[in-house]
This record gives sequence, structure tokens and C-alpha cells, in this order.
Amino acid sequence: MPTFVRLKRELLRRFSHSDHDGMLIVAFRRGTAKEALAKIEESLAAIRTCDPQRYLRLRRDLLFVVVARAPLRAFSRFTGTCTLPERTVVQRSAGVIAGMIVHVATQARFARAGILALGPRAGRRAYVRCLREQIAFMEQLARAGWSNTDGYVNWLRGVIADAESGAA
Repeated sequence: MPTFVRLKRELLRRFSHSDHDGMLIVAFRRGTAKEALAKIEESLAAIRTCDPQRYLRLRRDLLFVVVARAPLRAFSRFTGTCTLPERTVVQRSAGVIAGMIVHVATQARFARAGILALGPRAGRRAYVRCLREQIAFMEQLARAGWSNTDGYVNWLRGVIADAESGAA
């Protein structure tokens, strides 16, 4: 049996999950699972509504969205998984979570295209590119009427400035 099928079966058997347009969303912790799954679904709906083209790419590049006790958001190119930190998903707005998903989906798109960020300079350039994609999407959300995106966009711009100066 292929690894992907085994992984999917195991996730479905052991953890809280939902399906959003064929994309599996999994929450590992039972206490916050319902809230996390709802927030991820709302975030994906925001992406689909505000930028349908980006949503189609995201659907092609990501197979799973996993909410786990992880310190940072991450993409696994071996399983096509976007992992988001449970604490962040529960505490932040759906708009901010949508931006994080866009960031990870950009990493996925790079991996799918065979662009690997090897070395510190290439890694920093890829990171900055993902942040710029995230900012562009967050600005689309703001134009569509989503609130509470300005502060986050300003913070992301500061992160880019630090990364480009070599501080990050």
C-alpha cells in the first residue's frame, strides 16, 4: 500500500479531521480540535473567495493541513503537508491564518517546481519571497473588507527588512 494512503488512513483513524474541497484538515489535540478545524476551514474559504487562482494552486500543492503542537509553521514536501501551530491557530484571526497558509503553500509551490533553498542565502531569498506572497494576499484580504490585517502586514514588512539585512 502506498505511503500516502497509509498516512491518510492513520490520520483519519486517530485524529479529529474534516474535509474542505477534498483537502484533509487534521487537528491532533482533542480539546481544541473543533475550534481549530473551524478556523482552518474559514481561512481556506477566505483564500478561495479573495484569490481563486491562488486557491487552485494551493489545492494542487498541499494535500493536508495539520494543526499540531509545533513551534512554527512548516511544509513537508514528502507528505505535502502544511503544519500550523495549534496555539497560533486558536489565538489568531482567520485572516492571519489564511496568510500563514499562503506562506506555506508558496513553499510547497517552490518544492513542486524543484526549487530547493539550499544554503543560507538561497534560504533567505525563498523565505523573503514567501513573506512577500503572504503580504500580497493579506493586502487582498484588507481590500475585500477583512479587518485586523494592517498590524500583521506591518510586522511582516519588518521581518522582511530584517531578513534582507541579514539579521534574520
